[in-house]
Amino acid sequence: MITKNKKQKYLSLLFFIFLIFSLFGITLSSSNMKHIENKEFEIQISIPDTDLKDRGSAFHGFSPTEVIPTISNFTVWADIYNSGVSSSLPFNVSIRASDDGVINTSDTEIGKVSVPSISGGGNATISYTGIFPEITFVTINNYIDDFFNVGLIIDVDNEVFEINEGNNYPIIGSSEVNVVNKSDLRDRGPTYSDMSETTVESGVTSFSVFCDIENRGLKEAESCNVSFYASLDTDITKTDYFLGYDALSPLLNGTYIDASWAGVFPNIPNGS
Repeated sequence: MITKNKKQKYLSLLFFIFLIFSLFGITLSSSNMKHIENKEFEIQISIPDTDLKDRGSAFHGFSPTEVIPTISNFTVWADIYNSGVSSSLPFNVSIRASDDGVINTSDTEIGKVSVPSISGGGNATISYTGIFPEITFVTINNYIDDFFNVGLIIDVDNEVFEINEGNNYPIIGSSEVNVVNKSDLRDRGPTYSDMSETTVESGVTSFSVFCDIENRGLKEAESCNVSFYASLDTDITKTDYFLGYDALSPLLNGTYIDASWAGVFPNIPNGS
């Protein structure tokens, strides 16, 4: 009997076994059968009636399509569908990055989510958000500065006895994620930025602003400029009112530098 740590459905089959005996090697016939005995046996055969699979491209995806390993946040979502007739046990789904278009347990694990029981014909939505990891296994690609498929291993710990185990390795999305090696300049946060005045007169008041810029990427950042703007909302664009800029020197990854500007607050038209 097939056994597994999962719920099984048993079908009891009755087999009638006829035991025919002959006497001293005499050829059997209807006239010389001495004994016919009917015996009834019950045999339990496990019948899987659960099948977990990806619900399809309309229900899965990932974001963003470019990541810096150990730095970038990464989100994956999908629907898991039970096309069988019976409820599944709870199970886990592993999210993997593959460089050869085939998802398997050797591929780098991006994350893992737990899924409760799914009833027959039902589905469950899964979502994972976390830091994209360092790639630890490749077959044809580079470990970085290359493209990888994102896929799932449904029921990665083999908790559910399924009709078809072969459909548990879907690829997510039609595109690949680009795992890059680059710098990543960011504002260090509100604790490290401020301005000298909160009330100014256009074209008159002296004004200064400062912030910390950090390189959270994996490579050194080249020299660049940081421009400061005044905006009527929190969506800062180049169409806002330009204050000035600060020129930054090259910045090693994992380090930060001060950026600042000081001058007379510019003229802004009335009603702006």
